[in-house]
Amino acid sequence: MNSMGFSVIDRRTNDYPRTDEIALTEEWAKNLIYCDIEGFYIGEDGALILVDDCGNTAYCPPDRFDVVFDDPARVSEWAKAEAEGRLVVLPCKSGDVIYQLRGKKHANGAGVAPRRVSCVSVWGDGSYSVHHQGMTPCTSRDFGKTWFLTKNEAEVALAAEGEQDD
Repeated sequence: MNSMGFSVIDRRTNDYPRTDEIALTEEWAKNLIYCDIEGFYIGEDGALILVDDCGNTAYCPPDRFDVVFDDPARVSEWAKAEAEGRLVVLPCKSGDVIYQLRGKKHANGAGVAPRRVSCVSVWGDGSYSVHHQGMTPCTSRDFGKTWFLTKNEAEVALAAEGEQDD
């Protein structure tokens, strides 16, 4: 069971998944560090995601696992909150590390800067600001552009920026 209140059952074994074996043997999970699996998460789109402690993710094939919610009343509560516009799914939590792209004009030059999240502010329209030890918070519109959840994503974006400058 994870902190969101659900369990995952492997349809092949009818038991809890052996995530280390899955990361070693199944093509869709090969990018994960098999000995460092954090667990399963449900994405904003409802997809089941397997995540390692390095921030690597793998979307599970839709027919591979069964998800069993531990508290159906809680799921109903979330559905009602979503229908009423009170449910906001955040990309990270306090204590997580996110990654900011630095431009050429930055004192340290272009690069990727890790930032530890201190808190998140949510606004009435559902947008949010992620606060960290730096000066300017990251806003919801910045994710995937200048702010990233993994170092790898940030480095790929930085490399793409460098190619555009050439």
